[in-house]
Amino acid sequence: MDHKTYLKQLIADGKIAEVIKQLLDATEKNGQNELHNDLIILSARYNAQASAKRNGLTSNEAYNIQINSINHSLMYIMDEYESIPGDFSSAPGNKITAKSDSVHPTTQTGDVLFLSYSRQDQVLARKIRIYLEQAGFTVIQDDSHLMAGESIQAFIQRSILESRATISLVSSRSLLSVWVAHESMSTFYAEKLSNKKYIAVFEDRAFFSRSFVDDAFDTIEAEIKDISDSIQRRLSKGRNITDLQEELLRYKDLEHNLPNIVHRLKEHLSIDIGENTFEEGMRKVLDTLRSES
Repeated sequence: MDHKTYLKQLIADGKIAEVIKQLLDATEKNGQNELHNDLIILSARYNAQASAKRNGLTSNEAYNIQINSINHSLMYIMDEYESIPGDFSSAPGNKITAKSDSVHPTTQTGDVLFLSYSRQDQVLARKIRIYLEQAGFTVIQDDSHLMAGESIQAFIQRSILESRATISLVSSRSLLSVWVAHESMSTFYAEKLSNKKYIAVFEDRAFFSRSFVDDAFDTIEAEIKDISDSIQRRLSKGRNITDLQEELLRYKDLEHNLPNIVHRLKEHLSIDIGENTFEEGMRKVLDTLRSES
């Protein structure tokens, strides 16, 4: 096993500090100075979050959002990292087994799919779910699978872990949803570490427009300003702002990730399931799922 594969396994195990430490050492040795500088900044971000967590200065949800963002940054750095030589198969913390002992993901997750959508698109989402269930798949959907007392963050992570693929219903509305964006980025991250798949379907072609991201930024920035103003009003009265801080973090995360999500949608196959193409489009979804079984 090469160093890059070993580090990805450490990320999957949540050993972020160790990954950053090893990458800092490796990029210094192999002369990747720009990556090394990026990692110094990333290390400072991680240390700040870890310190805030230890001292009770951040909530679990806010901490998880920031750690997830750091994980995404690490995966992008890994794409450019020139792996140092060596076999890391027996390195500490490695849990990857020999190929003959591996279990195909579908053995664990069966034909389970996670349907990601905006509540504003729930009519079409229901139509998609019925189609997939009639084809023999089990579909995880928040209105029927979110456990009592379970946080949305935990539900998303559990759903991606338990499913074979995420079917993302993309629209101009869903791309402005902080939770749909989080589901998309979490699945992109899972794709890099495992055999999880992301399949985008759409009936609204707005995101193909060159101006879409800039128009979306205007909307997101207005939300950020409104939340920031609310925070200042509360602070002026000495009131708790935990809920607003977490909402602000989610919108800033959306602002940061939206260009990456739209780029991914444009660069990979997105399937049209508009009114006149629904049956044809859903057949393509089934073909994609079955070809990867």
